[in-house]
Amino acid sequence: LLFPSPSSFPHPPPFPHLPPPHPLQEYARMIQVVQGYCLISTHVRISCYNQTGSGAKQLVLSTLGNASIKDNILNVFGPKQLSQLVEIEQCVQVEDIDSEEDKQHLTEELLQLFRLSGYVSRCNHGYGRSSTDRQFYFFNSRPCDHPKLTKLVNSTYHVFNVRQYPFVVLNVHANRELVDVNLTPDKRQVMVHHESALFVLIKSSLMKLFKKMEGQIDPHIPRPHLLEHVGGVTTPQGSTHGSTHGSTQ
Repeated sequence: LLFPSPSSFPHPPPFPHLPPPHPLQEYARMIQVVQGYCLISTHVRISCYNQTGSGAKQLVLSTLGNASIKDNILNVFGPKQLSQLVEIEQCVQVEDIDSEEDKQHLTEELLQLFRLSGYVSRCNHGYGRSSTDRQFYFFNSRPCDHPKLTKLVNSTYHVFNVRQYPFVVLNVHANRELVDVNLTPDKRQVMVHHESALFVLIKSSLMKLFKKMEGQIDPHIPRPHLLEHVGGVTTPQGSTHGSTHGSTQ
């Protein structure tokens, strides 16, 4: 590729001065991207090393060619993190959805278009994290960045644990024609057909899963429910203070 010299432009367009990214921030972002591939890649051995200026190599993370995402989580984040997770159970019937408004976005036909799998933090306080640094989303096992989906999951989690964020590994399986990945060169941005139906399915599945743990949450602490629209779907927000355990770092 050939680019013209800046001198060939009589009046170069002004570009805002952006500070260069900090090397440690770029390194942390790179590690997070590699972690996503390590989690979703089964039957594949992945090893990531950090080579210092002296030439010494230090193993940063690795997987052992496991047959399941659960074992990959164990390899990458350790047994403590794995013990704080529950498997995501998909809401399989429209009747399982509590909100009448949400039922309007989802039919039995649309329900069959998507299948959810993965793991999420228990909603009890002390099992979540202080930031969103361990949230990984996939469409057909392809890592992606989906801000609206991230906001939906965090909003649902905050109904039961307002002080923390969940660890999330969520893989959405759908027909390829329903997911468009040709939006950006890195193919990490996706556009999903029937997005509102997918969001209702994810929110309802998480709500049903977390409600099973309500017996472990102090019922005397009020939880106001606020409603917010995310991608055409009403998402609950509220606050619940569970037991007074320290947060996972």
